Amino acid sequence: FSFRFKQYVKETLKKSLPEYIPKASLILPCKGVDPGFKENIHAILTQDYPDYEAIFVTATDTDPAYQVLKEIIKEGDYNIPIKLVIAGMSSIRGQKINNLLEAIKHVKPETEIFAFVDSDIRPRKDFLRNLVNPLQFDKVGVTTGIRWYLPKHGNLGSMLRSIWAAGAYPLLIDQSHNFAWGGANAIKRETFEKANIINLLDRSISDTFAITNGVKNIGLQIYFVPQCVVVSHEDSSLADTLEWTNRQTIISRVYSPPFWWTVFLTYSFSNTMLLLGFIILILWLLGKITFVLPGILMLSLIPLEMINAAYLIPVVKHMIPEYSQEIDKLRWKYYFITPLTSILMMINSLVSLTTNEITWRGVKYRLISPTKTEVLTK
Repeated sequence: FSFRFKQYVKETLKKSLPEYIPKASLILPCKGVDPGFKENIHAILTQDYPDYEAIFVTATDTDPAYQVLKEIIKEGDYNIPIKLVIAGMSSIRGQKINNLLEAIKHVKPETEIFAFVDSDIRPRKDFLRNLVNPLQFDKVGVTTGIRWYLPKHGNLGSMLRSIWAAGAYPLLIDQSHNFAWGGANAIKRETFEKANIINLLDRSISDTFAITNGVKNIGLQIYFVPQCVVVSHEDSSLADTLEWTNRQTIISRVYSPPFWWTVFLTYSFSNTMLLLGFIILILWLLGKITFVLPGILMLSLIPLEMINAAYLIPVVKHMIPEYSQEIDKLRWKYYFITPLTSILMMINSLVSLTTNEITWRGVKYRLISPTKTEVLTK
């Protein structure tokens, strides 16, 4: 996977595609004010794209993001249409999904492309142009970027979150396992309607899986755009990282069981091998057994994981070269902390077997099925 991913990125970044810039609506659901919020919004409103509108949506006008957005729109001198929409609260779906569904009602009639982004990303000026461009191909149903968490201080929680999230990168080029990340994706309006994605979103909490499943159900492909890797400049405590990774894994188990089983079995095997390797090594050191080679072979998974990290870091730097120096400062932490991610993923998988409840931005949900969500608190 890692080798194929590197080749894909290298070849894709070399390609020069014909220009394709249809009318677009850039939709951004907001809840609360993320670090660097104003800078993120400014980047979204100053895209190098000739004809697009921006639609911001919050649940209520008392959301802190609503007031900040009003100020940004009032004070800024932006040359695009901007709408600020209030979606209201929902008791049957995720609040982000409710915001998205309301925003779609407000797009311009002539809009040909829906682009969805999160409020905690800071895209380059050519982000929208690059995200939309591959949609000119008939087989492409949706394009996607992906997030790179770039820790400010490199504490353990932040590094684990960055590495954990990066584990999905090689899967983005495999049509059997890839997905359209909810934080940065674009889809033709006609494809969105043909795939009946509004219906898939209706009682959902995950825009990622609703869009992914909808597009794949009609036989179209997901296209990963390396130029659309977006950076989030955030730190995370170990507790926050555990909560976030548990939530993502629970969502995966409910919305994509085959994907969840692939991850669960893979890391069950690798962690079992590591545990047996440590047991054999300890028994050998205690003189209880005379053979140690099997244990050494099992423990070789640790340096292999470190080598894989060292192989992928240059690929990431190639996609976001403006952050190369910052990534380089953390590279040894990436190498040595990567093996711990296997343990974290195993913990996430085990936790996801025990509950289908999550808390997301202060709201507690019970995920009953991909088409049914219960809002427990607001």
